[in-house]
Amino acid sequence: MKAKLLSSHIISLTFQSKSSKSAANTIQYVLHTSLLTLKMKFINAPLLLFAIILKPNNYGGVVVNAQKMIREKISNHNQNDNRRTTTTTNHDNRFFVKFKKPDESNNSTSTLMASPTGYRLQKDDPRLIMELPDDDIEVMTIETEDELRFWENLDNVEYVEADSKIYLQQGGESTPWGINKVKALGVSDANVYNQKVCIIDTGYDVNHPDLPSSVTGTSQISGESWKEDGYGHGTHVAGTIAAIGGNNKGVVGVNRNGQLKLHIVKVFNNNGDWTYTSDLIKAVESCVTAGSTVVNMSLGGGGFVRAEKEAYDRVYNQKGVLLVASSGNNGSSARSFPASYPAVISVGAVGSTNRRASFSQYNDQVDICAPGVAVRSTIPGGRYRKLDGTSMSSPHVAGVAALVWSHFPNKNAAEIRQALESSARDLGTVGRDNEYGHGLVQADLAYNYLLSGGGGGGGGGPNPAPVPAPTPKCIDSPLGWHD
Repeated sequence: MKAKLLSSHIISLTFQSKSSKSAANTIQYVLHTSLLTLKMKFINAPLLLFAIILKPNNYGGVVVNAQKMIREKISNHNQNDNRRTTTTTNHDNRFFVKFKKPDESNNSTSTLMASPTGYRLQKDDPRLIMELPDDDIEVMTIETEDELRFWENLDNVEYVEADSKIYLQQGGESTPWGINKVKALGVSDANVYNQKVCIIDTGYDVNHPDLPSSVTGTSQISGESWKEDGYGHGTHVAGTIAAIGGNNKGVVGVNRNGQLKLHIVKVFNNNGDWTYTSDLIKAVESCVTAGSTVVNMSLGGGGFVRAEKEAYDRVYNQKGVLLVASSGNNGSSARSFPASYPAVISVGAVGSTNRRASFSQYNDQVDICAPGVAVRSTIPGGRYRKLDGTSMSSPHVAGVAALVWSHFPNKNAAEIRQALESSARDLGTVGRDNEYGHGLVQADLAYNYLLSGGGGGGGGGPNPAPVPAPTPKCIDSPLGWHD
């Protein structure tokens, strides 16, 4: 028998034999030997491809592809394998596998390689859940500790970590007073057509009469359109950002002329169930691709995920997109993610008396606060509802960011963030503190901060002084109902 390495993952075995029967016996021996090797190192890992070639002779030639036989034997072995699954709180065994750049990995022939950039799952492999190409990450199912160690030990893999679950940050029911509290009406929204806010949530009621209808979007939920919102959370968030003013209907959003561009990414189903961190990263990247300038994430949970942090660092620092998220509703000092990543503005909630809401999480990552108690906004079916939660405070900040940015389109994301935080109304302890961050977001003061030259260069000149939009007439709808 002669053996030679054809590539980093294909071996050619050449036999000189007088009968196909003896050759078949030899093949079985090779298969058995291969299985032992796989059992020791690569159980449940992607299989080596063995092409076993019987060299033609006087008795004729036979070519056998052993790949299918190996897969079947491995599959049968795995069905009888009683080893426990990976010791992790990730009950669905979903993991990020972050790959090194090609020049950072060891491309020696002793390392399994399926391409010049290193060994990876094939696109049709059932374990591959999704790819995040901008971050050089594959999200996959890893069932056993042996397989986890296999991926961790590959030369072209930088790290492996669990994919955690993300939840909506919503409290109980309750009405809108926050637009005036953040002084949104003190800044003209005449230029908001140059901004696009991406809302990652449960969807959007595109037929709501008090919401913009020229909206783009995508759904990451199979069988559910982004234009439907069975849970109502995303539609409520959208109303705070962009409900139409001056139409004698319902409520007024931070940006109220109907010209703010919206992009919707539906990551929660119509029951408002959880989603994965990897789905959230994919959603943020979808926002970037759609040309969004601001991303609102009224959601959170899980823990620190390196892949997520690196993705948001890149989106904020390199793509220039402002990321805003709710600080969390546990009423504790625990950190909630994605809000607690440095590249994300973490928004806490306050009530009408400017005191921190009891449910609002407080920690050293809270950057700013906004109304989050009894916030009235749009819900599906042309209706309105009062809700509590840091989910309600985050869109106030996202909306103000877009409103202020629209007057200074040449500013970058970091400068807009600096303007919001530097001009916030100080609450609690003097200066920044863990309960309120830099304070209550103020649209007019942020505008004036940039108008006076704050935030560095790149402004390109402001527009004329803001003109408040007309206050809509208050009517009872339905008749007999009133605030």
